[in-house]
This record gives sequence, structure tokens and C-alpha cells, in this order.
Amino acid sequence: MIGRGLFCGCLMLVFALSLTRSAFASSPKVSVGSIAQIATVQPSVTQLATEKLIPKPKEQPKTTQLPDSAKLSFESINNYWWKRWQSLSAEQKSVWLDEISLSYESAISQMPLSSSAREHVAATRGLIKALRKIINYESNVVKIDQYSNYTLREWADFYDRYRALNDNAKRLEAEIKQRNDGVLSVKQQIQELAVDHRASKSFSNKSVELTLNIYSSQLSLLYSQEKQSVATQQLGNIKSALKLVAVRLESSTSLLSSSEDFDRELIERKQLLNQKLDKIKSVMSYLQRQAWSSVAGDQEVVYQLSFHEEKLKNMAIQSEQLGIDILLRISELLQQNEVKNNPGWHSELKELNQEYERLKSQFFSYRERVIASGHAANEMIFEQTQRSVWEYLESNQKLANEYRVKLDQAAFYSNAYKQFLAIKKGWASEVDLDWQLLSADAKTGWSGFVNFTLFSVNEYPVTLGDVINALMVIIVAILVSKLIKKILRRIGRRRAISESTLFNVARVIHYVIITAAILVALSILGIDSSKIALVAGALSVGIGFGLQAIFNNFVSGLILLFERPLKVGDLVELESGVRGRIKAINVRSTQLKTRDNIDLLVPNSEFVNFKVINYTFSDPLRRIHVAFRTSLDSDKERVKDVVVQAAQNVSFTQQDKQHEPDVWLKRIGEFCLEFELIVWVNANKLHDNDGVESHYLWEVDTALREANIEIPVPRQSLLIERPRKEQRNKE
Repeated sequence: MIGRGLFCGCLMLVFALSLTRSAFASSPKVSVGSIAQIATVQPSVTQLATEKLIPKPKEQPKTTQLPDSAKLSFESINNYWWKRWQSLSAEQKSVWLDEISLSYESAISQMPLSSSAREHVAATRGLIKALRKIINYESNVVKIDQYSNYTLREWADFYDRYRALNDNAKRLEAEIKQRNDGVLSVKQQIQELAVDHRASKSFSNKSVELTLNIYSSQLSLLYSQEKQSVATQQLGNIKSALKLVAVRLESSTSLLSSSEDFDRELIERKQLLNQKLDKIKSVMSYLQRQAWSSVAGDQEVVYQLSFHEEKLKNMAIQSEQLGIDILLRISELLQQNEVKNNPGWHSELKELNQEYERLKSQFFSYRERVIASGHAANEMIFEQTQRSVWEYLESNQKLANEYRVKLDQAAFYSNAYKQFLAIKKGWASEVDLDWQLLSADAKTGWSGFVNFTLFSVNEYPVTLGDVINALMVIIVAILVSKLIKKILRRIGRRRAISESTLFNVARVIHYVIITAAILVALSILGIDSSKIALVAGALSVGIGFGLQAIFNNFVSGLILLFERPLKVGDLVELESGVRGRIKAINVRSTQLKTRDNIDLLVPNSEFVNFKVINYTFSDPLRRIHVAFRTSLDSDKERVKDVVVQAAQNVSFTQQDKQHEPDVWLKRIGEFCLEFELIVWVNANKLHDNDGVESHYLWEVDTALREANIEIPVPRQSLLIERPRKEQRNKE
């Protein structure tokens, strides 16, 4: 028990000592450099007051002595000595590096090293040499020439310089980020190696290798920090140069001049590019045929990448030609020549940018396909050029970058053209060009909105524009149908054509136009008209069950239109007793207007399946019998003359030789003469059938009363007799 307690106590003591050691090792150490950094911080109000009362101590010279913790030791390691490195000057770093090299060589000379340990030693020596070079590196300031006058060629060179500096700035920013990630990774690696070193046995081969690896990682950390510092310094110089070049580009626009010699050089360059384009197009057609005819998938990928390479060359040349066209237009503007105000570069630039994005997406898909091929990708070789697929991927990436550079160059020239236009032609010309570009953007935006794909029909994309066009076709068809209907009405009024004929013709034309419009709309939406029969066959089942009544009324409406048993304007009476005049025959129902001015919608099937009285079917003339009575002593001839004259006063009485009103004596009664007025009326002039007799009876009664012809009224006499017994009793 006592031994076990002593053993546990020893373990706790060792653990406490290790914690104390790591705490001291991880505690920040105040160096000369850190003091200098603190001294550069802006003092507070208390510090300023204190400085006036207490004199400043004399600055101690910065030490250049290498701390013992920075020397290689196989007994113990220090993971944080390198923190003092950043506060040293270049001279102090050089002194430290010499001492590090001497101490390192002295330490490894006293230890037997394995083969792997010797590899660590060689790598560390290389790091020391690289550190010595980088701490003595001095960044050169980028120089920008300045001129009092500029030619258009020099201005274009200024832009190339600006683009190159911008690319370098992006590269340095990426390098700084990468170095920062590398520093964090090396720190993590040092901590992991320190944990392994504590667990290893002292002066064993593993411990020695870990010590050398830790020390090499510490020096690698210093190297990464130095490279990061140099990259940051270079980035600052390049950004300063970028600002200067941008100012020169902006300020030189009013000092530029151009010449015809420069124009000829640009034209010759464009002709050479055209010759290259012709060759590239022929190669592209050949590669396209080879890609289509290739059976093996690996060969197809190689052909596609080769075709993609030529396509990138083609688009890069087109972008360069666009830049040349803009430079030529700028040169003409500088030479005070007449230029067009709407060159149309804006749309070309957009198309080239869209093509760049499409080719970029294709390149990524090809690269993923090659990477997914695994080891088989190493055997993908183009037989004619003996180039591997990896070489094609690298070449495609370079050409894509060149394509992007040419696009940016053309975009810069296009924007600069507006500035030159404002300087040479005035701000009104620039505003006019901006308005034209805005209109072009609006058209392009509308085109993109209209061409948005909503759905597909048989692999045919249906866009929003297709739907709008289909609706417009139907709307225009309806408007044309209404216009034709109005024209037919005018023609019918001028030539006295019946209303029913005009309605039937207009309705047939309406159905034909709408049917044609629906077929055209379906074809716009990508629906084949030959397949409509299949759709109709599929719908026939539904028509047979759920839509039977609607389909029956539709067919009945077609029968009424073409067979014409009923016409618009006919006066009809249904089997149910409903009377009215037909106003319209529609697809599903027929509109009737009664004498009470009520519109009735009667299903078309009721006119076909049931009995209907049509008062104006073949002839609008019909004979009306109106009965009336006079007294027995009335003069028959005088009655006839009076009643016929009264009938002729009615507006819808037909008055011709064949249809003259007449009066018939129908019966001689006990106390009167019974007559009938026989009159022909035009049903087209009647609103309904019920009020006809009322009109004639009204006129007949008025005429008879004015002629003092008695209208007999039935009379009854009552005779009341008393009983004889009652009379006797009274007497």
C-alpha cells in the first residue's frame, strides 16, 4: 500500500511539473520587438500626463542574442520561441539564422542519426538557406511612366499593364490566404508532434526523429510567415501601382491622339485573325464529326475536349476582333471622323459572356467525367496529336483564361468609348448612347422573361412567350369574329337580308375562326394537331358518361344552325306553353325573349326532341280569327264596313289584294248575330302572339260604339208570383 501511494504521488508530481512547464512555455514573452509595438500605440490621457512628470528612460538596444530555447536540443523542446522572430529586424533575423545554423550543426554532429533522420536534416538545411534568401529580399517598387501626350496605342498598353497588375494582385491575395492557412496547419502539426514527443522515450530513434521534425516544422513556420510578409508587401506596392495606373487611364482620355497608321495595323491584325478563324472552323467541323462517329467513351471525351479547345480559340479571337472594332471606332472619334452612335457592341458582349459561361460549364463537366474515370484517364490519348486528356484539360483552362482576358478588354474599351464620345461629341451624345443601351437591355430582359420555360410537351419546351402567343391568337380570333359579325350586320341592313341568315353565317364563321385559332394555339404550345384525334377519342368516354347532356345540346345547336328549323327572329311556342321570339342560338342553349321582356335560356335539345310551334317557319303571314257580336236588328253590310275599316287601322294588318280583311257571319243566335273578323297579320311585326286579338277587339269595339251599332248583352227577366192563399188571407 505504501509503495502504491508513493508511486501515485510521484505521478502527480510529474504531472504538476509538466503543467508548470507548459504554462511557462505558453506564456507570452515580452521582447524588444513587442515593446516597440506597444510604444507605437497611441498613448492615453493618463500616459500623456505621466510623461510630463516622469522623464522617459533611455531606450535599451535590442538584443540579437539567440535564446537557448531556439537552439536545437534533444532533451527538451520549446514550441513558442519563434514568436519573437516577427519582432526582429532583417539584420537581427540574419544573426539569429547564423546562430540557428551553427547550433543545429553542433547538435546533430553529437547524435547518431538514422536514414530518415538524415532526410529531416537535409530538409532543415534547405529551409535555413531559403530563410536566408527571403529575409534579404527587397521588394521593388512598380514604376509607371508618365507622358504629357498619349497615343491610342500607349493608352491600350496602359490598360494591358493595369490588367497584368490586377492579375498579380489577385494572385498575391490568394497566396496570402494560402500562406495563412499553411501557418495554421503547421502550428497544428507542431502541437501534434509535441504530444508524440512527450510520449516517446528520450534519446530514442523515434524521439530524435520527432525532435528534428518539430524543429524543421518550426523553421517551416518561420519561412511561411516570411513569405506571407513579402507577399503582403508586394501586394501593397501593386495596389499603389494599380491606383496610379487607374488615375493615368482616367486622366489621359482628354490627351489622346490617334493616326491612320495605327488603324492600318488594327485592320491587318483583324485580317490575320479572320484567317485563323477559317482554319479553326474547319478543324472544329472535323472534330465534331469524329466525336459523333466515335464509339468508345474515352475517345469521345478526348474529341470533345479537343473540340472544346478549338471553340475557346474561336471565341477568344471573336472577342479580340470586337476589341479591335471598338479601338477603330475610338480612333475615328479621336480623328474627328463621323461615327455611328449605336455600334451594337453591348449585345455582342452579352452574347460572348453567355457563351463563356456555357463553355465554362461544359469544361467543368468534362473535367468531372475525366476525374471519375480514375486510372483509365491516363490512357485517354488523342492519336493524331499524341496528347493526353490531362494536357487537353490544362490547355482548355489556359484558353478559358485567355478568353476571359479578351472579354474584359473589349468591355473596358466599350466603356471607354462612352467617355471619349462625351469628350469629343458632348454629353448629349453620351446620354443618347446610354438610352440606346438601356433600351437594348430592356429588350434583352424582356426576351429572357418571355423565353422562360414553364413546362415541356413531348420534349418540346413551352415558354412564357409561347403561352402569351397562344392567348393572343385566340383573342385576335375572337376580335376578328366580332368584327366580321358587325360587318355582316351592316351588309344585311343595306341589302335587306334576313336577320336569321346573317346570324347563321356569322355563327358558322365564328366557329371556323375559333377552331382554327385553337389549332394554331395548340401548335404554338408544341401539341401536334395529328394527336388531337387521340385526345378526342380519350374524351369520348367522358362525353358518353359525364358530358352526355352538354354534348347533346352542342350537337342539337349545330342541327339548329345548319338544318335551320328555327331562325333568329322566329316566333315560337314550346310544348310547355312558353312563347317567345328567338334572339340567339348558342352552342349549348337558345335564347328566347318573352312578351314580358324576360330572357329564357332553353336547352337546344328541347327544340330537337320535342314539339315546337314556329309561327314564322315558312311564311310570316298568318290568319287571325277575331269573334264579335251585334244585335239582331243590326245592318250586316254596315257592320262589315265598319269592322274592316277598324282592322285596317292596326299596324301589323296585311293589306294587299290577296290578304284583305273580311267579316264572316258565323251564326244567328237567339238574341244576336255572331261575326268573325278574318285578318292576315305579319308575324315579324309582332312581339308576341297573345296580344294580337286584343288589338283587334279594341279597335272593333271602338268602331262599333262610334257607329252606334249595339253590342247585345244577355238579359234575364225574373217574375215573382205570390201564392193564392196568402192573397186571400190578405183580402
